[in-house]
Order: sequence, then C-alpha cells, then structure tokens
Amino acid sequence: MKYNPALDGLRAVAILAVMLFHARAPLASGGFLGVDVFFVLSGYLITSLLLAELAVFGRIELAAFWRRRLLRLTPPLLTMLAVYVLVAPRLWPEVRDHGSQAALAAVYLSDYGVAWWGMPRFVSHTWSLAVEMHFYLLWPLLLWGAFRRWKGASLPAVLAVGWLLATVLRWFWLVLGHGWQEVYYPTDTRLSGLMLGAWLAAALRDARWRLGLRSLQPWTLWLPAAAMLCLRFQWQDFSVMTWGMSLVEVATAAALFAVRDRSSQLAQMLSRPLLVWLGKLSYGLYLWHYPVFYYLREDCRYRWDDVLLVGGPLSLALAAASWYTVEAWVTRRRGGGLAVRAR
Repeated sequence: MKYNPALDGLRAVAILAVMLFHARAPLASGGFLGVDVFFVLSGYLITSLLLAELAVFGRIELAAFWRRRLLRLTPPLLTMLAVYVLVAPRLWPEVRDHGSQAALAAVYLSDYGVAWWGMPRFVSHTWSLAVEMHFYLLWPLLLWGAFRRWKGASLPAVLAVGWLLATVLRWFWLVLGHGWQEVYYPTDTRLSGLMLGAWLAAALRDARWRLGLRSLQPWTLWLPAAAMLCLRFQWQDFSVMTWGMSLVEVATAAALFAVRDRSSQLAQMLSRPLLVWLGKLSYGLYLWHYPVFYYLREDCRYRWDDVLLVGGPLSLALAAASWYTVEAWVTRRRGGGLAVRAR
C-alpha cells in the first residue's frame, strides 16, 4: 500500500477529539467516539494488507503478522506502563494496586477488566488496545477461511453481513439490560467498526463495488459532517450504542473512500503538515495523554482549558519522545512486511 498522508490527518482528528473529551471540554462531550474512527481505520488497513498477502501468496504467514502487530503495539505500551508504575505511587500514594493495573493493561485485558471490575483505573484507556489486539489474534484466521470460501464480490457482501451482526450483537446486549460499561468496553461488543473497515478493504478490491461506492459518494460525503453532531453526545448516553456509533463508523468509511483520491478537497484538508505530524504521533498521544490529563483534572482540579494548556504540550512531548525513540526502533525491527517478502 502506498502511503497516504490523509490517513494520518484522519488519525489526528480522532486523537484530538479523544483528548478534548478527556479534558472535559464542553463542546466535545462525545469526543470518546474518536476511538471508533481508529477502529474503522485499523480494520481497513489491516484487512487491506492481509488481502494483498492472500492475493500474492494464497495464504497468510500468521507468525510474521502477529510479530508485526505485537511489535507495533507492545513496546510503546510497556514503556508508558513502566513510567506509570514508577511515577504513579508518588501521584496517588493512597492506591496500592498500581502494579496490578499495569499488568492487566500489559496483557491486553483492560477491555474486560474495565467492563467487569472497573480496573485498570488510571490507565483505563488501554481498553481499546486490548480490543485491537484481540482482533489481530483472530481476524487473520477468519479472513483466511472467508477468502478461501468466498471470492470476488461475495467476500465484501459476507463482511457487510459481519458488520451488521456485530452491530446487532451490541444492541442485543443492551436489550438484555446490561450496563453501559459492560457493553461499551468488551471486544465482543466493539467489533463493528473493525468489521466495517474490513468490509471497505474488501469492497475496494472489486470493480463492481468500487463503481457502486463511487456513484454514492456525493451523498456519503455528507456523513462526516453529520457525524460531527455526535460530539454533543454525553457519556453513558445509550443512543451512542444504537445509532451514534454506527453513524461515526459509516462516516469514517465514507471519508476513507473519499481520500483515496489524493487530489480531493477532503484529502487535501487532511494532508496539512501539522495534522499529518500529529497523526504520526497519535499512538503515543493516546498512550500518554490519559494519565496526564487524569491527574491534572481529578487531582489538581484544573479546568478543561487548563488541562489542555498544561497537559497538551506535556503529552505531545512524551508522544514525540516515544515516536523518535521506541517507535522508531519498532519500525526498524518490523521491516517492510509484504513488500520485502515479495522482492
């Protein structure tokens, strides 16, 4: 896949929404939906790479794939958790289980931990990394089987059904009366965004689906504008779980389709150098900003604008340090993946 700077710009928009939410900015109470943008983008990119590998080799080298994914997520995560374990006892001396919280995040069980036990508390944002890791473990196997069974236009249709089923599963748990946390955090109720991204990756490999999507583009490009309304959602609003999350997912897919044309206005908007740079740092920003913002917001009692003014530059500095050291090392270790093997 050729590098598209607009995708980093989209990452920047998503992380900024999440940071505004964690700062408790009054106009971004629904900014937590930025995580759903990341899920759709991740499902799209990972499935695109896997389908390319299947098209070239007819199989997936699972060990190599899992190694690359583990290297991408784990070293920066462990670095943040190591700093947390060293610093947290000074910031929150009354809490005795910082090590347990870090361990739960390190083994990618934060999604169910937060949903069922309310922990980890100070690094609870790692729940989304757990969702992605569980997806990475299972999806190559499922996709490989689906690719062998359905090819051509059938595969996108099957994946579209998968997205619908994942969405219905989330609704089903709500109907059964499960609480917000029990539905919002676990992997099994958060697969819809990843599945929609996977569907888009498969659809773009088939000419008939591409033509159909192109004919709908003048209408679907209104969806990102409509999704901005979701910033007004409140935390624990059950409407998020029904139509709000789905709107953000579909709007993200529409944006991903549109920015494939790098000359489009949307692609040009998202390819501004500052946005692209923030997008490159988005993983580090996501990892580091939450404990920083939490301390400033809850313990120092800063207003939301002061949280951003103090915590924003500090989080950015920590993310940049991660990008230019740990993540740069990870990039060298991961190598070129499919392109290297194809040569």
